[in-house]
Amino acid sequence: MKKIYIILLLLVTVSVANGQTKLQADSAYVNNDYAGAVEMYEAILANEGESADLYYNLGNTYAEMKNFSKALHFYSRTLLSLA
Repeated sequence: MKKIYIILLLLVTVSVANGQTKLQADSAYVNNDYAGAVEMYEAILANEGESADLYYNLGNTYAEMKNFSKALHFYSRTLLSLA
């Protein structure tokens, strides 16, 4: 029974840590740290998998960086992940 509690605690801790990373990435975007935001959003995608929200945020971030081909790529991925 003790092992189950430890496993649940670890899962909750990982979920909270990932949520903070998303908040940090959003904060970087708002503070015009687009390179940092891209790095964090892509790390979240690598760890958590496909997410329309993250694809959309990456599209917006690349658009702010004037990298329109990557912005279009991630906007397209947003739509495909919703289908």
